[in-house]
Amino acid sequence: MRKKMLVMLWVKSPSTQALHKLLQVVLPCFLGMVRQDRERQVVMAILESMNAVIKSCQGEALQAPGILAKTSNTIKDVLKKKTVCQDVGGQMKQMMTSSRNPHAQRQTAPSPLDDHEPCPGGSTRAESP
Repeated sequence: MRKKMLVMLWVKSPSTQALHKLLQVVLPCFLGMVRQDRERQVVMAILESMNAVIKSCQGEALQAPGILAKTSNTIKDVLKKKTVCQDVGGQMKQMMTSSRNPHAQRQTAPSPLDDHEPCPGGSTRAESP
């Protein structure tokens, strides 16, 4: 859905300046959600959307200062299984603790967005229970 929205915005306003402004909002939001969302399917969909955006916008997508490095670091974290949705060790530890003590309260992981800005107009999905 996001991919269609980006394509529609680009068709309606095909100026390079508008594209850069849109990418400066969308890509950091995508990167933050890839790192912080707890649901694997959501993260996979975001990565597919990012792939489509980068393919369709080509070199324009990664021209913003620092976005190439942030994108590379996020992809490295996905490959190294360091994102929230891949926290197998933490989930296993939590399951083991709760199975031993059924009255133990669940602990939630902190949700700072590292060096990524939050999505404008709302919170990230990672903050919801």
